Amino acid sequence: MAAKDLYEKDLYQVLGVKKSDDDAAIKKQYRKLARELHPDKTKGDKKLEERFKEVSEAYETLSDSKKRAEYNEMRDAFTSGRMPRGGMGGGPAGGFQGGDFSDLFGGGSQQDIFSSIFGGGQRGPRKGADLQSEITISFRNAIFGIEATIPVSSRGSGASSVTTRIPAGISDGAKI
Repeated sequence: MAAKDLYEKDLYQVLGVKKSDDDAAIKKQYRKLARELHPDKTKGDKKLEERFKEVSEAYETLSDSKKRAEYNEMRDAFTSGRMPRGGMGGGPAGGFQGGDFSDLFGGGSQQDIFSSIFGGGQRGPRKGADLQSEITISFRNAIFGIEATIPVSSRGSGASSVTTRIPAGISDGAKI
């Protein structure tokens, strides 16, 4: 389940329990719903199959005390307005999906374009290749954002790590 779905959906309502219910009550209600909605019992009813998946995903979060605490904190932030609802970035749905515009003018940099227009001249230092690294952050940090130090290996600058801001509401697999 995507992070956006988690904070927009009330998992307690999905299971038909209260936020104050204990683990035993949540488990009892889940088992009841799982018996009623199990695909073997519903004989291919697609709506009930989707409801079964939804109930199972809700139980997966609410049955684990750590996941439940993170969900409660994130859900409280969402419902109190401390977290944006539209996602990040520029459209109405949020989430600007940036692209690589390096080959827009034949693959050269701005310096290359101006050199070809106004003549050569002495070239300054050129930007190196983009660095890529993959990190894993907690669900909570994905929701609220974090400043992360990422280990890298760079021949040009000699840097061994880079610190960057991971924006609040970042999606799984996003590139920064």
